[in-house]
Amino acid sequence: MKRRVWRRVCCLRAVATSSRRLAGSGVVIEPTRLRPVYAHKGMVRVTVTAEGVAAHTSTGRGVSANFLIAPFLAEMTHLAERFSRDKRFMNGEFNPPTNGFNMVIDDGGCPHNVTAAGTVCTMTLRTMPDDHRDEALALIAASAQRHNLAFASNGFDPVYTATATSSTQPSPPQTPNPRPHPTARKPGLQRLHQPCRSRPGQHRPSPYTRRMD
Repeated sequence: MKRRVWRRVCCLRAVATSSRRLAGSGVVIEPTRLRPVYAHKGMVRVTVTAEGVAAHTSTGRGVSANFLIAPFLAEMTHLAERFSRDKRFMNGEFNPPTNGFNMVIDDGGCPHNVTAAGTVCTMTLRTMPDDHRDEALALIAASAQRHNLAFASNGFDPVYTATATSSTQPSPPQTPNPRPHPTARKPGLQRLHQPCRSRPGQHRPSPYTRRMD
């Protein structure tokens, strides 16, 4: 296993060193089947916390944090559907183009006969260029505020190294009289460069590149 990893690292080093196209760019250490990539989704993690009062259910003195957070969870269900359909929160350059909105809930393993003292809802969004993530975070924060829940978020930005006229439209290579070639149809893989005959000493870009989710 270590030999396989070392071979992949060596191959990536060789590509980064020899390819002018990757000069000044980073190398994404992900399972790419040794194909160069030019973009990688970022991530934002959101935590929403409800605080209740722990007590045995026979006393009637407890306040379940699970019930306190339940209305918020219902709103997140509708928000997840919106994120999966509204192109405003997508980027067509990625496959899939959605932000991968996900949610997990933890009440500390509270027994069924005890009211939960605290429940934490953790959500993640895979961020992309021009995905209006600030608007998405604002929607989640507003819902948490309406239900008097604590809100916090952190994460990292997406990586995007392709030269483009805009953040979503790659610019075609400037090559003389390129021959037409059908677009590759493999999942997650696109042909962004037309094959051409390179002049002596002229760099010939790789015809394949893809994005990592």
